[in-house]
Amino acid sequence: MIIDSHLHIWSLARGDYTWLTPDLSKLYFDHQLDDILPLFEQQGVSKCILVQAAPSVAETHYLLTQAQIHSEHVAGVIGWIDFASNQALEQLEELSLEPLIRGIRPMLQDLKPDSWILQAQFAPVFQGLINKGLVFDALVSHAQLPVVYELASRYPELKIVIDHCGKPDLDNGNHQSWLADLTKLAHFPQVSIKLSGLPAQSTAAFNQQHAFKYVSDVICLYGADRVLWGSDWPVVKLASDYRSWLNFCQQCCQTLNLSPLQQASIFYRTAVAVYGLSTSIEPNK
Repeated sequence: MIIDSHLHIWSLARGDYTWLTPDLSKLYFDHQLDDILPLFEQQGVSKCILVQAAPSVAETHYLLTQAQIHSEHVAGVIGWIDFASNQALEQLEELSLEPLIRGIRPMLQDLKPDSWILQAQFAPVFQGLINKGLVFDALVSHAQLPVVYELASRYPELKIVIDHCGKPDLDNGNHQSWLADLTKLAHFPQVSIKLSGLPAQSTAAFNQQHAFKYVSDVICLYGADRVLWGSDWPVVKLASDYRSWLNFCQQCCQTLNLSPLQQASIFYRTAVAVYGLSTSIEPNK
């Protein structure tokens, strides 16, 4: 069984995907769950978590609607609220009433300065996330990993999931500084990390041999019970494809001699535990 912990859908006509421009020709058209479901069946993917791709509450409601339509295949939704708005706590309260909401993700990689999320005025919002048992998904660049460290220090009860392996720069060889930052973060037991997004971190063709050391570091640092696999579809199409990325990650686990239980953790059990998903999606023992 596999849970895809990081999948996007979008409809361009909605008009709030400011980052999605025509020059991204592989992505600049509608992507819906119906487009990916045949691959789910072929690859043994049972469920997915839909993740916001636009900085709007409206898009989160759109994802919730699609999740209800496709309830057989959607286990949860990671939404968005406007942290800087006077309505942030109200938005959080409203979304928290939705059973499928499992976390919130501000698009920090696009916000300046890098330390934007550390503003003192956001403390009540973080406390609200903690009180409601919701996860903070950290969409950050490698340069912002120290900011995530500060958040983890301030809020030890806050569940944090680092998206896309912390976005190492595969082109410019920042492996050591990325590794040092992730090593510091690994000391916080409430921090988990997604094995997702690596293909899009290079402007060149995806080099599996080069990427293996990053995958290996993530798994060795965090352990299988704090690593979640995600496709980052359709963004993965920038440098790879759904099947190839999944197969590569499965091969990495085998190369690292992970036990069946460890592999089960990476591919579904960690997602169930971190996001508090219904245990009814677990396979029969």
